[in-house]
Amino acid sequence: MLQIKLFSYLVVVLIAVGCSKDEQIYKKEVFVRTDTDANTLQSPMIQMAQKYPKDVFIEGRGSSKRVALTFDDGPSLNSLIVSDILKEQNAKATFFLIGSQLLKYPDIARYLQEEGHELGNHSLNHDHAGGWSVDDFWSRSTGETQNIFNKTFNQIPVLFRPPFGEISEEQIVFLKAKGIKTIFWSIDTKDWNTSVMDEKKLGEIVEEHLHNEAIILMHDSGVNRQYMVAALPEIINYIKSKGFELVTVSELLN
Repeated sequence: MLQIKLFSYLVVVLIAVGCSKDEQIYKKEVFVRTDTDANTLQSPMIQMAQKYPKDVFIEGRGSSKRVALTFDDGPSLNSLIVSDILKEQNAKATFFLIGSQLLKYPDIARYLQEEGHELGNHSLNHDHAGGWSVDDFWSRSTGETQNIFNKTFNQIPVLFRPPFGEISEEQIVFLKAKGIKTIFWSIDTKDWNTSVMDEKKLGEIVEEHLHNEAIILMHDSGVNRQYMVAALPEIINYIKSKGFELVTVSELLN
């Protein structure tokens, strides 16, 4: 069972759980973590993490004071800014890259790797692929992105984050057979929602919901990322001030 900690978070869950294309479950819920899991069992994301504890993660499985910062949708020019901030803070992170972006900015992706950051697969075009067949999911998106990684780095990632958190159980099992872990998050900063978010609010979300072995979701590509960039140094400072170490996702899981 997933270790339950005392914290709460708001997360948009878009995940299909062992259903057909027509029966997929898309939920938007407020989840409150308590000492029991009564309030979490309605979350398909958490259900999958419980069912496949070695292959699906929303957080680490232990209780160490470590946290993984993750950045989605790159590489982009913003990735360089994020990397500079991380370097100044002596921190490592995990970047989930979109295949089409990797084709545009391979040198930026190589730089991220050279700086010691971890790279993961985030689909070919930020695809809504939860309703796709496994064959299409692999050939049209995830597998094609693996090929792009292989051509760029001569290696392939072992972590996959589904865009929008949207993935079917069949797809999870398929990735599992290939040795690829599905990575969600336990804290969503909502930095993508610039209509309501600003630098102060981003920091408050992390401060309110920070917990042991958290996986924090942020974005280093897309429009209006200035709030994330402005908030990031203080977010890192706060995390460190609470005695947490910043690590990559793989380091957290190991």
